[in-house]
Amino acid sequence: MKVYKVVPVSYSVVISKNSNATTAIENYFDVINQEAAAGWEFVSATPFSVKRNVGKFKFRDETYQAFIFCQEA
Repeated sequence: MKVYKVVPVSYSVVISKNSNATTAIENYFDVINQEAAAGWEFVSATPFSVKRNVGKFKFRDETYQAFIFCQEA
């Protein structure tokens, strides 16, 4: 039987004007490699949004990537 784990990762990555997309993607690889070192296998990534309550009747949309991992139980 497999068990699954979801790790939310910030969707927005800010890079300097001298950097390229590879630099931004390396941040995602760090998360994947960290989980792999703990025995989790990367399955998929999917975007998801949440609304954060920032005051009475005020909400802010936040977008993340949900990294899905699995391992044998």
